[in-house]
Amino acid sequence: MQFPPSSKRGILFFPLLVAGVIASVVACGGGSNSPTPTATSNLAAAANGTTTNALYDRALVFSTGVPELGTTGSTTITFSSNSANTLTPLFSIKTTDGGEAKGTTTFGSCIFTVTSSTTGFIAAGKAIKIDPCTMNATMTGAVINQTTNSNVTLLLGSKSSVAVPIPLTVSATGVVTFNNTVLGNVTLSVSTTGAN
Repeated sequence: MQFPPSSKRGILFFPLLVAGVIASVVACGGGSNSPTPTATSNLAAAANGTTTNALYDRALVFSTGVPELGTTGSTTITFSSNSANTLTPLFSIKTTDGGEAKGTTTFGSCIFTVTSSTTGFIAAGKAIKIDPCTMNATMTGAVINQTTNSNVTLLLGSKSSVAVPIPLTVSATGVVTFNNTVLGNVTLSVSTTGAN
């Protein structure tokens, strides 16, 4: 079959055009090799009147108790907002005897001031100081500017709570936030995603 000269030129030019476009996409990375900063460390933040916001209304279970509270069995601590003073959250501590202690929390470690109690483990009127009191979050691998559920625990003395998922965000400068509340910092590194 014979093609007019102009058609032959078009047939030869089209593959060259396609090849040029492919080469251009590969040279630019095609969007698949762009650097992606991710967290390379986990978060360890001292519990205080600000950072504990991330823990509000979440049941923190200490499976083998908290020695400073006098408990050896499952102990559940829940923090909640204190309308009288946002920097001293309310707490509830539930123990294996079915009782509950309530009060307010202050910091510089965690100081639980018990205002009422129906548990035999913790007496009303006591102020129980536990040090260290640290919120730990698994952040390694978290991509910047994306909110992801991180496993968060509370360390009280030598005991850690069972991890609970909490949505945290890490910024391009390594600042970790919960609903725009700054919790602390992690280190970042830049990796390349996609095939080379």
